[in-house]
Amino acid sequence: MKQNKIIYIPIEELPARYTQMMTNAIYPKVDITLYPKIEIDTEIKRGQFLDIVNTCKFKAAQLQMISDLFNENKVNDGDAFLIGDLFFPGIEMIKYMAELQEINVRVYGINYAGRADKTDFVQKLSLWADASELGYHLICDDIFVGSNDHKKNVCEYFQLNTATVHVTGYVWDLNYMCSFYEEIGEIEKEDFVIWPHRWCNEKGIDELVQFANSTDKKIIVTSSGPVKDCGTNLPKNIEFQFNLTKTEYFTLMAKARWYLSTCYQETFGYTIQEAIFFKCNILVPNRACCPEMVPLKCIYHNVNEIDTKFDTEDLTVPFEWTSRWHNNAQLMIDIIKGKIDSIPENYFKVKNTI
Repeated sequence: MKQNKIIYIPIEELPARYTQMMTNAIYPKVDITLYPKIEIDTEIKRGQFLDIVNTCKFKAAQLQMISDLFNENKVNDGDAFLIGDLFFPGIEMIKYMAELQEINVRVYGINYAGRADKTDFVQKLSLWADASELGYHLICDDIFVGSNDHKKNVCEYFQLNTATVHVTGYVWDLNYMCSFYEEIGEIEKEDFVIWPHRWCNEKGIDELVQFANSTDKKIIVTSSGPVKDCGTNLPKNIEFQFNLTKTEYFTLMAKARWYLSTCYQETFGYTIQEAIFFKCNILVPNRACCPEMVPLKCIYHNVNEIDTKFDTEDLTVPFEWTSRWHNNAQLMIDIIKGKIDSIPENYFKVKNTI
């Protein structure tokens, strides 16, 4: 099918999340970006990655913009829709309007987690969510995911054709990271561990507390979200810093000598890429996508290993481990445009740094 134009439906830009990076990386590569001019609260009050109410408000406005394109006969054979978050209420309306008018369009979606991930917060939803999410996947001609582990889970859970699910990593733009590095400058490392996750069970707070009880190291838990009730009787060496701006967060990451993740849920690991960028000593668990993101030396199998490995090994990771993901938005675009049918075998080998 002839490729016409690409219509991008982005996630709303939230200062505390990665959505601005996504839009900046994809926007120049597409023909139309549907970003509604409406007011939404950018604070994540209800939910985790996105606010569950405001994101529905934002996506509803985008659906109206999509309907307007169809109504004005601006959607043609060969057009492609790239959905910034596959969980787009109303995604079926794209196919509904296209197929009933015999307009041959393609739909592509980025999948971040969902029902296939047993630790994801959408497990709170009842069984309708399985049918709904299966529909999302079947609507998409191709799907982009963050890691091989994530692809395996999604394909097995929904019985999908593996050829239509592409491991591209999520949008990662080193130009975005470098702009912050230039802002904060070179910073001397300090002796503390950064644990930059949401304070929730799927991020492994049980193992974090176990580690904290076994070490004298200061541990800083960072979050872009609001202050949460993190419980009482926690180890005294855990310090919380919430409501951080990106600059404040990256400054802490740049200062941290050690980075620790204890997550059970991770489909790409943005904070792992950031820790590599800022030259932290890194340890991640042997689960989820983590072993795909770092060298073998940076994986722990038991919490009891962590302190010893931090104290005795150089666990920094060559910059090339994160630079290989740079500009993967272009990889998605190349798949949409039919320039490549699948990911080249050596695509995620070490690339030249920017």
